[in-house]
Amino acid sequence: MNRYFSYDNMELWDPKYWGERSLPMNNLAQWIGQIDPLVETEYTLPDGMDEDLHEDVSGFLGYLPPEEAAYWEEKGYTIELHHIWVAKWISLVPKCAVRNSGVVFPTVLSLHQEHIQTSWPAKTMRKYRKLAEEVVKKQMILLITVTDGRDVTSQYANIIMEAVSLYPIDYRNIFLDVSAVYTSGHTLAQVDGGVKADNRGNTLKDPDSTVLHLGSFQILDVSAICKGCGSPNQGQLVGVEGQTGGNAAYDADRFVHTLAAKRLAEPLTLEYRYSSDKDPELLHYWEKMGLHYETHDFNHERYVTMTPMSVYDDPQNKIPILLIFQEVYYYNDHLPIEAAAYWFEYCKIVAQGECMLLFYACENYEHNKNMYNVFLDACKQYPVDQSRVYVTGYSHNGGTAVRFAYDYPNVITAIAGGLPGMGGPGTTPEMQKKINEQQSKIDMPCIQVIGCCEHTAPVREPTFENCGFPSSRMKMNALIAGNCPEKTEDDFRAAFRSSDKATRMLGLPNDKNEVLYLEGLEHYIADVKNKNGKYHLRFASIENAPHNPFPTKQILEWSFVRRFARDPDTHEIIELY
Repeated sequence: MNRYFSYDNMELWDPKYWGERSLPMNNLAQWIGQIDPLVETEYTLPDGMDEDLHEDVSGFLGYLPPEEAAYWEEKGYTIELHHIWVAKWISLVPKCAVRNSGVVFPTVLSLHQEHIQTSWPAKTMRKYRKLAEEVVKKQMILLITVTDGRDVTSQYANIIMEAVSLYPIDYRNIFLDVSAVYTSGHTLAQVDGGVKADNRGNTLKDPDSTVLHLGSFQILDVSAICKGCGSPNQGQLVGVEGQTGGNAAYDADRFVHTLAAKRLAEPLTLEYRYSSDKDPELLHYWEKMGLHYETHDFNHERYVTMTPMSVYDDPQNKIPILLIFQEVYYYNDHLPIEAAAYWFEYCKIVAQGECMLLFYACENYEHNKNMYNVFLDACKQYPVDQSRVYVTGYSHNGGTAVRFAYDYPNVITAIAGGLPGMGGPGTTPEMQKKINEQQSKIDMPCIQVIGCCEHTAPVREPTFENCGFPSSRMKMNALIAGNCPEKTEDDFRAAFRSSDKATRMLGLPNDKNEVLYLEGLEHYIADVKNKNGKYHLRFASIENAPHNPFPTKQILEWSFVRRFARDPDTHEIIELY
């Protein structure tokens, strides 16, 4: 590493530039977590149940007494349990609240600490019964976040975004339950750093005077501060105080001094400079790149397209499309900027006239299937080459992209960022076998590019179930579902001991491979031939890369999928070169 290597706006990798911008409500949320700590409470479960919460394929998230659900049912409300990473949450929503109807509901958010045991839903609702009653009286939505201790990872922010996707929440009227502040003898004027007024660091001069009353409860309008203007790239690649959530092998300082980081400094600057995707300066920026940026409303949801401006020169000239599962919800106008920055290398590929992009995502797969209708809507407006329709996403959105592709195999040509055979949490061996069998009958070219320093630390002990990331078991499923010759557990163990570097770093038996040095980092690439003799499955990994859609990842993906088309009549894959 050369620490003297520098570039314009390099300083934006420093967390001090992002703090309050990323989540202006966070100091308030963390302060409430300190003054309203977890309190042990007792609860007697029904006979035959214990407090060890075993989540399984049945979807059991915890015990909610049937009479609790029935009570709210009689009042015209539905209560649901949810989970997201290390947190749980409860939603209490009017039955009349229909998604995409155009009718939205004010929402109250409450931050709760409870041991994540089987009884957590019952204990939580017992504590929040009176608040819930007031919410119901006002025809509002109630969201209760539940963490085992203070929410140090700010999961409430992810929960809000997920809830906005699932329910018709009025994102201009989101209120935080601050009752604990006053019942504990405090005031909002005592919040460390003050209560923020916006995402630019401004604070409310007299926050207690802005508090509203909901019956005997106090609520604060946090509509302007529960969403931020942060950078997923900065958070994942450098993070707050260098904590990226990856593994100890990742060297953030080394990354910052690479050409890959220099590539990302440009979109990082856009995320920092602009708060809204509608900013005239930002729109002019896209135009200078030769891009046409446009937002669309489809059934009260937003999707975003980026097209090369040359597409309008000859409407008869069809253009490939890449569907990107990435959130661009209405509730935060910075999300489309974050989406473009996250996938900025694809934006530059579009600027070369190669394809067009479409951004859309929800947090629920049944809702995500709406991508098909969104795609059809885009086809009415742009000259889309429907023989070259590709799909991608990252992290959980990558899993969504894979599932969507196999649900619409006559529409999707190839997957740029995902593996066949991805079953997801709770998939039983019997379910996995069925997935592999069904997908192996579909010719779906796939490439997966991951970082060598993903959340799951690289494991160099050749155990089969947890051997690198993805695990050897996942890679074996990918080979089976990709209609490739099956390999044994010993084959995978041997790959980790191979003298061939790409094979060893990927932990994958393969038919051909190479190591490329790109943007200051090694890239390990391997292809596996399917039973028809076709190279339609590619694995790749990037040295010193954490959980992030790296710039070179996007270049490798496009280089792979662009050579495939799907015959509109026979639906067979055509190799263009």
